Amino acid sequence: MIYEFPAATDPILQGDIFVDLPRIEVSLRQMIVVGDQGESLVEWSMVAGKQEPINIIVPVRPVAAIVATQDCDATRCKV
Repeated sequence: MIYEFPAATDPILQGDIFVDLPRIEVSLRQMIVVGDQGESLVEWSMVAGKQEPINIIVPVRPVAAIVATQDCDATRCKV
């Protein structure tokens, strides 16, 4: 089977393949939090209750993905 890139305006359909999507890998046991005092290695439970945004460093790698949901589930209704 030959795959072609759809137009950017085409709807996303079941079976569509995406390449080089960013996959963020986060461990809630060891997160690198960046703050005023520099970087520190903490667990999520140590920062979960804070109200302000938390800056963390996470590894990101490119992955391929395929749309598994049915087309009717992926369609948004017109309002």
